[in-house]
Amino acid sequence: PLRPLSLSYLPFLHLHRAEIMAVNGIAGTVLPCTTGRACMPVLVRRPAFRSAPQAAMHVAHLQGQRRHVEAIRRRCSASQNLSFFCGIFKAAVRSSISTAAASSQSTEANVAYDIQIKEKLLHDSRVQVTVTVPPQASQVYFDAILWKKHDGPEPAGAQADRTIKMLRMVHGNQTKIRQEAVEAILTATLPKALQKWEDSAINESLIIETQLKDMVKSFNADKPFTFVVSVDVSPQPTWKQPYRDIEIEVDAAGNEASDREKVETMLLQLQQDKSKLRIVQGRGLERGDIAICQFNAFRAETGEPIPGSQQANMRLNTATADTSYIPGLVAGMEGMVPGDRREVAVTFPDNWEPESLAGLAAKCDVVVKELFCYDLIELNDEFAKENIPQSTGIEDARQKLLEAQHLATAEATNNRVVEALGKAVSEAVELDVPQFLLRSTGEQEYQTYLLNMQREGKITKEIVTQLATEALMKNFIVHKRDYLEGLVRASLGFDDIFKQEKLQASDEEIEAEFKRAVADFDRVGHEYDEDKLREQARETIKGNKTLEFLIKTCKIKVNPKA
Repeated sequence: PLRPLSLSYLPFLHLHRAEIMAVNGIAGTVLPCTTGRACMPVLVRRPAFRSAPQAAMHVAHLQGQRRHVEAIRRRCSASQNLSFFCGIFKAAVRSSISTAAASSQSTEANVAYDIQIKEKLLHDSRVQVTVTVPPQASQVYFDAILWKKHDGPEPAGAQADRTIKMLRMVHGNQTKIRQEAVEAILTATLPKALQKWEDSAINESLIIETQLKDMVKSFNADKPFTFVVSVDVSPQPTWKQPYRDIEIEVDAAGNEASDREKVETMLLQLQQDKSKLRIVQGRGLERGDIAICQFNAFRAETGEPIPGSQQANMRLNTATADTSYIPGLVAGMEGMVPGDRREVAVTFPDNWEPESLAGLAAKCDVVVKELFCYDLIELNDEFAKENIPQSTGIEDARQKLLEAQHLATAEATNNRVVEALGKAVSEAVELDVPQFLLRSTGEQEYQTYLLNMQREGKITKEIVTQLATEALMKNFIVHKRDYLEGLVRASLGFDDIFKQEKLQASDEEIEAEFKRAVADFDRVGHEYDEDKLREQARETIKGNKTLEFLIKTCKIKVNPKA
């Protein structure tokens, strides 16, 4: 039976809190999350690497760029460097649509004017808006900035006119003054210009396409002021298939036999950790030995070397290599002694990362350099009591480990159901994928990929920093584009299901999730944005509610493991 859904394992969340904290803890603070739409769950697949050599192959696969660029630190993909612009729209869509003057020293508190707006629908759910502000409005904001340069009380009447003319002559051509006026106009006019898209615009996807330097250079308070902005809007999904009619079929992640086999593997690894190694003498390699090898892999059809497979001193645990590395490798190496060289034919598993190698037929050139075996200590009741918490003996330990493995297998099966539902929703819904969401989803996936490898000890912080570049992240998005677009479609589909079914996320549930998130950050001493964290908590609950609805409504078949 499917376990109740919980935050601890759902793979559709934006980025697990542990991963966010891990990002903050990495040297150089790489890959800051730039997701603009917190109101949308993103299906995130977490690659499971079988071993360090496998991870190394994936690292080499991603290092196809000739050089690294600086670590990704931009908060949004705006066309200019001022972070000022990135926050304008987010504040604008939540504010009342007013046109307050830029300074309380202005002769007018409010300006009555009509801006000209020309809209153009672009591809991928993006809207371009050309805004023209009349001179009378520009003059008020420009003068309001100039009055800041005036010492003493603000004059009235003719004296005020003479004073403002003098201020224009003295300060009017200063770049800083003109820039402040441009920013004041943008702040005042953007809410009105984008009012039509207030409810559908994706937060932080706003780009002011007219360069700041060009706006400042061309600014003339006596002439119309024109600038161009664009923003992604949430597309309205259409369903090729009713989501209530979705049917999925998945294979169970394990069964009783495979769970027991994994328990015995865990016990063997624990034995090995507590035992001493010695050099093998008088025989060839047997399953259970530790082999130090020179290893190279080649494509079987072409003989082309597989990037990242070359290792001069690979440590291979032959007891677990079939499950932790490449099945069939150990069988082809049996009987080898130090100095032997052999070519072994293998097939990479279907769940191998990178996906370009999954299911690939390969030939492995293996040279055994050194061979060791364990003098295993006895696996008895005393060993179990010392090494397995709360166990009373070896059989009790086996039972406890088996129960834990049953839960892990059920969780893995549940994850397969969740991923299959996400894929089915993605295939059932039809919409244009906003490029901002594609990019932010790609950044999250790339973050998750690097952080998983670092957390599992497969790459170091230094390698993570080297891989955390704009060029490699873009390369990742290009190669994973179809997959990433599927994630975005699924996210938007989940959002639409939540709305159509009128599902509710209660304040109590959101607050409880928010407090759990705060506790996680406080525990490791990391700062957080309270508003964003609360919004993420809200969307986490919404995602859970949607998944619960789909699991109850859709036809789900779980096939027993063969």
